[in-house]
Amino acid sequence: MTQNMFSKISLFTGFVAGICFTSFSQTMSVAGKWLAELSSGQVAEIELPGTLDMAGIGIPDSLKIEMAKPQLLRLTRKVSYIGPCKYIRTIEIPKDMAGKPLRLKMERVLWKSTLVIDDKPINQENISLNSPHFFEIPPLNQGKHIFEITIDNRCQRDISFSNLCHSYTNDTHTIWNGVLGDFTLSVVPTVEIARINVYPDIRKESIEVDMTVNNVSNRKENRNIKLTIKDKGNGHVVGNASLKYTASPGISNLKTIIKLDNPELWNEFSQPLYRLAATAGDSFAETTFGMREVATDGKSLLINRHKTFLRGTLDCCVFPLTGVPPTDKEGWTK
Repeated sequence: MTQNMFSKISLFTGFVAGICFTSFSQTMSVAGKWLAELSSGQVAEIELPGTLDMAGIGIPDSLKIEMAKPQLLRLTRKVSYIGPCKYIRTIEIPKDMAGKPLRLKMERVLWKSTLVIDDKPINQENISLNSPHFFEIPPLNQGKHIFEITIDNRCQRDISFSNLCHSYTNDTHTIWNGVLGDFTLSVVPTVEIARINVYPDIRKESIEVDMTVNNVSNRKENRNIKLTIKDKGNGHVVGNASLKYTASPGISNLKTIIKLDNPELWNEFSQPLYRLAATAGDSFAETTFGMREVATDGKSLLINRHKTFLRGTLDCCVFPLTGVPPTDKEGWTK
């Protein structure tokens, strides 16, 4: 089977292509009790991460119990709310985080969010149904600050068909208002590894690493970037590299190729995975990838030159006990 038989369509970084998991040494959770202020003026206390539904806040269900289409078509929420909701809390910035650029992360939010701190708007707007919402916050003084997060779960883009859309409909998961998953405030390193993409080359047994580096200072910064690749199954190091890099202010890109030590190819029955960890000063990021190449041969889909048929199940992401999908590994494993 020769290479010219294939029409290559994509190269993947395993299961999380282009997703960079970044951790910071200075991070605090902002989970806890917040005040929720609805557009109607109603104010109630709510636990975040969580949703208005979980707190019983919103318009009560008015459907009668009977064998009719609205009752049988889908599960019905006990309470529901579509519109903007302002979440308010006083957050105390500790001494070791004061005077440094910060980042607020909200993992699962529908659909638009804005942020005001001490009556001063942070001039950013997040619009996303699945990616985390981030706010880059200028340095704050040590002490108490009032955070006001407005989350608007009204439709922001017409992406539905007959009012149905997997990411935004009560027929699958609900159209919740709130925050789920990670809810943290972190110090942003001066030089941050903001993104890692990994592109496997199965013939050369190597990967191309494409990194985005963000320098938040106003001067050039020298960094040694250490890259380590480990077999996720046994923890053995199968590749590494060390790069000296001068990061200019703002965002820049860095690429390198790393040869792996006898990597195993990914397939649907045997799924060896590798973890790339990148360290630059106080910035750490990692991503997981598999050695696989996706191609086509006529109408057939090929993974690492083997014909593959994609299949799966459909559960419509219905979670009647909570109304929202889980955000932890244990929930999805179950």
